[in-house]
Amino acid sequence: MKALVYDTTKGGWENTRGFWLKDIPEPTLSPSDSESVIVKMRYAGFCGSDRGMWSRASFGPLVQSSLAKENKTQRIIGHELLAEVVQVGDKVTEKYNIKVGDIVSAESHLTCGKCYQCEVGDKHVCADDIIIGISQDGCFGEYAKLPAKVLWPTDINKIDPRVAAMQEPFGNAVHVCTKVDLKGKSVAVFGTGAIGSLCVIIAKGMGARQIIGINPSVDKLEASKALGVDEMIQCARVENGQWHRDEAVVQKIKELTGG
Repeated sequence: MKALVYDTTKGGWENTRGFWLKDIPEPTLSPSDSESVIVKMRYAGFCGSDRGMWSRASFGPLVQSSLAKENKTQRIIGHELLAEVVQVGDKVTEKYNIKVGDIVSAESHLTCGKCYQCEVGDKHVCADDIIIGISQDGCFGEYAKLPAKVLWPTDINKIDPRVAAMQEPFGNAVHVCTKVDLKGKSVAVFGTGAIGSLCVIIAKGMGARQIIGINPSVDKLEASKALGVDEMIQCARVENGQWHRDEAVVQKIKELTGG
């Protein structure tokens, strides 16, 4: 099958950029994969995490250490997906009610279920998680092997398949926007990229009175305005990773919200 990979044989992490399109074997189910499935990709999303790996700005130690642990030289990238189930392990249908032909999306983090965070219900900050497309092969291939426990059956008669592939980042935005009641509130969204824009949509739907978008990019601010931002603030760009308090932004937010 065709797959987009990071390949250690092409050079060191610090000395390369991008990914490589390669022909590699399709994944298969072994007897130990009784709770896993093989899926055929329909759509995939390119996340900021993927961009970070493309430029070698993020996840280098995790990618390299996981490959060393598996004694492998290449990692299939990608974790935002919509796919069709084409093969299931022996226990999948009975335990997870997932069968061949189902259309699914997936959670990107495979949590351990044993650490303190998992035990108290905070699995999103698992201390020993595995991330699809980073520390396990991902979805930028024609097929992928995934554990059934992270799959979400998806009715594409109710949601556009292209949008359905973004359920994973959408979930991040839902998590943020449901921590408090936003009805009648003023909401400031710092960073109106993909997930920030989803936050704008959700906050508007949850009844926020006013949504303020903050971003250094005028283009991204204009795009977020079309999604529901009421007021836009262009902040300064961070130089050399030196984050700082932007007092002008703070004062503008106070002005827009009455203090």
